[in-house]
Amino acid sequence: MWIKLKLFCKEKYTTPRAILVFFLFLILLMLAIFNSLGFLVEWGVLRMAKASGYEDFNIEVSQIDPWVTTVKNLHGLNDISIEEIKARYDPGLLVLRKINSLSISGLSTNLDFENDHDNQEPEKTLLQEVRELLNEVLKNPPINFIRIRNSDISIPEHNITSFIELAKIDLFENQIFFNLEEIAINNLKPFLKIFLTKEGDDHFLSSKINLGDASILFDELSNHSGIKKMIPDGFGINGGHIGVDVFSRLSPSSLEDVFLELNASEIDFSYFDYNISLPKLMVFLEVDDPEKWKSNSYFNFVYEKDILATGVKVTTQNENEGFNLGGEIAELITSEEFYDLNFTGLRFPSLFFDPAKPLQIPINKVKKFSFDEIHYEGDFFRLYDGSLALTFFNEHTLHMSVPVLNANLLEFGVSFDQFSYNGTLDLKAFPAIPFPQTISGHSLNLADELELSNLALSFRATDMSHFMIDMLALTVHENRVELNPANMHLEFPSDNPQKLIVEFNKASIFLPDIDLSLLGLSGRISLNSVNPLETNGTQSITFDKLQFGEYEFVDGNFSFELKSDGMFIIKDSNAIIYDGVIGLFESEFNLFGDEVNLVAKIEDMNGQKVVDLFKKIDADINGSFSGRIPISKKDGKWNFEDGFMELATGLSTNLRYDAKGLLTDGIEPGTAEYRRMQLAEKALKNLSLDFFRISFMVDKESRKIRGSIIGESIMEDGREIFLDYRPNTVAGLDEIIQYLNSKN
Repeated sequence: MWIKLKLFCKEKYTTPRAILVFFLFLILLMLAIFNSLGFLVEWGVLRMAKASGYEDFNIEVSQIDPWVTTVKNLHGLNDISIEEIKARYDPGLLVLRKINSLSISGLSTNLDFENDHDNQEPEKTLLQEVRELLNEVLKNPPINFIRIRNSDISIPEHNITSFIELAKIDLFENQIFFNLEEIAINNLKPFLKIFLTKEGDDHFLSSKINLGDASILFDELSNHSGIKKMIPDGFGINGGHIGVDVFSRLSPSSLEDVFLELNASEIDFSYFDYNISLPKLMVFLEVDDPEKWKSNSYFNFVYEKDILATGVKVTTQNENEGFNLGGEIAELITSEEFYDLNFTGLRFPSLFFDPAKPLQIPINKVKKFSFDEIHYEGDFFRLYDGSLALTFFNEHTLHMSVPVLNANLLEFGVSFDQFSYNGTLDLKAFPAIPFPQTISGHSLNLADELELSNLALSFRATDMSHFMIDMLALTVHENRVELNPANMHLEFPSDNPQKLIVEFNKASIFLPDIDLSLLGLSGRISLNSVNPLETNGTQSITFDKLQFGEYEFVDGNFSFELKSDGMFIIKDSNAIIYDGVIGLFESEFNLFGDEVNLVAKIEDMNGQKVVDLFKKIDADINGSFSGRIPISKKDGKWNFEDGFMELATGLSTNLRYDAKGLLTDGIEPGTAEYRRMQLAEKALKNLSLDFFRISFMVDKESRKIRGSIIGESIMEDGREIFLDYRPNTVAGLDEIIQYLNSKN
């Protein structure tokens, strides 16, 4: 070739043909150089690899030109192998060590971070090296674009394998964009975007991750030893979708100011036999350092259609080997299987959980919950603006206390003002409540008519329909009423929540303000309704003893009916006093009105004991009284209607009474009237009675008590006197009535 060229040159050097031939020569020379360059580069790289100890290293340089370099079949560099690397560049920028794009296909490698870390110098961590590298790259990016296709990466110590269909890395000054568009990690197919920026000496990282199927993610994380110990026994995720946004700052030694936002939907998880779904979940996580983090979670959840919670907020903060968990629920609704409860504004305290240990209930530690409202069975029972303190004595026994709050039994028209509650519960026995529970309150309004105040109550329950009242104390119309022991059973029939059955079994009732006590009260009262109050027909009760001041009534019985308009109808009542019976014939009065119509009855009552009631009357009498005394009240005034008391007389019925001038008082001595009254006084000192009657008379002008005394008396001189004494007025009813009205 050199000879041929010389011959050409000997001819005319400036001919076009000669010039063309020269350029063809140059082109051929350059082609020869480039064809040999791949071999030379390949030879040089292999030589350097073997010199570095990589005997099995292999590489094929299939293309080198001013714009593209292609390398294939790279392997033997530790656990790295690459099917193809293609670099695209501009010759002008290549001298400045800048490459336009780098495409990597068929990358396969194992990342052993633990060994890498062990081989590092102690003073420099992997994160520090990464940060230094990023710092250099972001100052002057050597590559504009990187594309990775059909590659797989494994991390053996974490059992992680991935297959990358396509990954994109775009580099600019102070910015890096990283997109994993098509990737499979183990069985997951996430989507990942990372945005890295440099501002001054700080590096900021933000990423968006779509983690795909939540059940697959959970299964994969469960295989990680560090994460597995944080998952409680019996917990599992069965489905759903999860996406995560992460924001952080890369410090010289760690990731700092980490903020994570997790969004999930249609999450289904289980805890042992409990299945729960979360239609929507948001989690905000702040990590100051690996040992200090906190999170806020917001979600709704459904438990097998039996429990629905909306507006749930859970706060979590790590502590030692576990974490503290607390939060609030806007609304919690349970089905009838869980006692048909509705909570609003529920706030619960911080509880500590150790994932490495079974779920433990805090023993002998007071935990306080608060709420805006609690509804039981719709509007059956409501609590307002209260709190709840729980103290577990063991896993199933706890003490519960509710400080002062307000409540309503809306279906019964009952409202509670400033009530509190204390009691011990056995969760194994619930809804049975075997331990006494106590309730106290300022006031209770019944059916918007009857107000009860200063209430104290102790009760137990066999279930939510059967309650046993052990003690009850309250104030009614300024009179204190105490049932102790109450021995009262309440039943709410399932067929009608308005119904109520009250049963007494030897109850004791005390009214200390009027010195009244009722002992041994027994009977069953069935109410069709509490609001308004109405009994189911006639009801009956009995008692052993009624003590009213110095008066004692025993073996009493009482039958009555209460109408929905408040009318209280007494069918019959009886009690034994003074060896006889006192009670009421059919009578009535209105609980919420002013009308009273009572008809008192007296049967065979000891005459002497009746007379002894009148302290100023010094008389001896035998025989027994019977009678009927109507008493009424209307327009705020008490009144007596026609009635009487009559002494049963016989052969031995006597009256001994020293009138002491009572009958002759005010009569002119020496008159016939005076002598007649004087004789009557003498007869009363020892009178054999044939007839004795006291009548309660009402006429148009006045009300009077009229007496009728008929009998015989033998004087000291042996004279026999027949007495027929019928005073028009024995006592003034007006004075008695005036007294009653004054005590209204």
